[in-house]
Amino acid sequence: MQFDFLNNYDFIFIILSFIYLLFFFNTLVNYKKKKYKKWYIKILLLRYLIFASLLLLLLNPILNFFSYINRDLKLGIFVDNSSSMKFHQQPTFMNFKSDLDNFFEKIKNKEIFYETFLFDRNVKSFDNINKLDGNGLTTNLSKVAKSIENNPNLHSALIITDGVATEGMNPIKSFEELKIPIFALGVGENSKMVDLSIQTIDVPTVSFINDNINLRSVVKSEGIYNKSATISLYQENDLIVSKDIFLNNTEALNEVDFLFKPKKIGNQKFEIRVSSFEDELNIQNNRQAFNILILKNKYKVALFTGTPNNNTYLIRENLKKNSRIEFDHYVKVTDSDFKPSINSFWGTSYELIIFENFPIKNQSFDFVRILGKKIIANNSAIFLIIGPNQKNESLKSISALLDFELNNNQKDKHLFNWSFKRTENFSSLPPISGPISIRTKNKNVDTLAFFENEDLLWFRNEKNKIRSVLFLSPELLKLKSKFLDYNPKPSDLILDNSITWLLQLSGSKESYFRLNKKRLRLGEVVNIAGNSLTGLPDVNESLIIKLSHNGNEIDIKEFDFNIDLKRWELEYRPPSSGLYDYKILFESEKNEIQIGEFEVLESKIELSNVYMNELLLKSISASSSADFSSWTMKDTLLLKLKPKSKKEIDSKFAKFNENIFVFITIVFLFCFEVFYRKNKGLL
Repeated sequence: MQFDFLNNYDFIFIILSFIYLLFFFNTLVNYKKKKYKKWYIKILLLRYLIFASLLLLLLNPILNFFSYINRDLKLGIFVDNSSSMKFHQQPTFMNFKSDLDNFFEKIKNKEIFYETFLFDRNVKSFDNINKLDGNGLTTNLSKVAKSIENNPNLHSALIITDGVATEGMNPIKSFEELKIPIFALGVGENSKMVDLSIQTIDVPTVSFINDNINLRSVVKSEGIYNKSATISLYQENDLIVSKDIFLNNTEALNEVDFLFKPKKIGNQKFEIRVSSFEDELNIQNNRQAFNILILKNKYKVALFTGTPNNNTYLIRENLKKNSRIEFDHYVKVTDSDFKPSINSFWGTSYELIIFENFPIKNQSFDFVRILGKKIIANNSAIFLIIGPNQKNESLKSISALLDFELNNNQKDKHLFNWSFKRTENFSSLPPISGPISIRTKNKNVDTLAFFENEDLLWFRNEKNKIRSVLFLSPELLKLKSKFLDYNPKPSDLILDNSITWLLQLSGSKESYFRLNKKRLRLGEVVNIAGNSLTGLPDVNESLIIKLSHNGNEIDIKEFDFNIDLKRWELEYRPPSSGLYDYKILFESEKNEIQIGEFEVLESKIELSNVYMNELLLKSISASSSADFSSWTMKDTLLLKLKPKSKKEIDSKFAKFNENIFVFITIVFLFCFEVFYRKNKGLL
């Protein structure tokens, strides 16, 4: 038993009690000498008892009562509920469930306290054998290790599994630091099932019509020796090319290379197929589809210049370096004449029209009307780069064409500070002039750079399938000369990204973000990575992906920014099969940076490895000085399982201020003191 105070003022009680007792004993010593009355001594004693009781209540004392008890510790039993468990022949899943139920009874008969868990991707408790259904998508043994680590009531653990880990950290490392024995029961056959599967496909996501595409596929063979198989490439259902591969090992990776030329423009669907064997259980992994965006190999660009200036050479050189671009340069020589003749422009179809320092003067109504018809007819994109000779007045004629309105205030030629919206990729950006001030009614305009007064500098727009980009400063050359040591330079970044975006006329968004695969098996992870439009993104702004499954929005995930690789990264594991749509955008904005889709097949990753990984399970048990047994020898392992208990201190306490008898005693003492004083005539 232990007496203590909940409040840390016990020293006050001791001091006051000591002083009072000194006074009381001094009175007793001098009882006869000073001729104290007997009633005086009794009242002093009563008052001391009342005082001490009240002080004790204020200090909140407690009485602790200790005893020792034996607490039974538990055996943690973790049963694999992943889908691979259903495909073993020895034992079958039905026999396994029946035997497992009997096994639990034998453990109970040994008076071993135990707790049961199911695991696949996650770990959860279960108390009914019928909850074991083998529907788990993946096997994460590292989650089992974490669950054991976080459970202090376990004296040992028993893992019942085939040992095929398809997710999570290295299982051996996960179990190495556990301080309790880890027993393992291996389920299934030691030898791998006969299986031929497509592991990876390495192919560009974007290519050009009639260009050679190199494709490399890795085919994994298991349980197959000295046999041949055929691997084929299809576009839709049309065979493009096929090759025979010789399988000369029971477990091997076979690389197969294809070279082919796409014949159609747009988002083309392809599929790799490999032949199957008669005794192959899982044939869903024998094919894998993928998409390639096929673009035109040449783009026609028209460059209009009002008066040649410092930007003209810069823009021409940028267009020349792109082997996919053929451009015609029209220079205004008089109010009505161009060099070369404008007639060739009207007769040629252009994917992109660039206005550079053009128009300097208002263009005629007929010119703008015919130009608008041509843009719509050819689905042309427009790039407006403000030049040194342009003012508000000169842009009025084409403002409607580009879906903007001119602000009334004409800017002077002072220099203004500015910045890219989502990056600080460049240090000490020089101030630049921005003589043109505009506004747009389109809420979906994507602003890429802006002046310090929040005027637009660089933005892009898409309306009625017509894309346009505007850069509202004539000082592109300054952004090159001030950053000679940078790669890319701000001027190149603005030109390259604008032109790249404008020339993507197939209906797809920019391919800045890439998926590791567009078609995957249930249980696999989709990896998405990409860079922002203007270089390094602002890491303080959240980049998100909105996911829809079969047309219904189901999830929103946030990207992480990898500083070392300077890119956004995201891992997503689809919960079910079907078609998924995605939109990538900044959380504060409405415009998508990229949209797309991917497909999840019913084929489960678990079924690509159906065998018992005996080596792994033996390693896990050995790391904790425990034992491994196969399921057929489970009774042998049962002999090594023992009950275990732990001696613990059982503590019970009682608080003075919660005891009714303490209050009754104080009241009684107080009343008795009053009564005694009244009886003695002291009141």
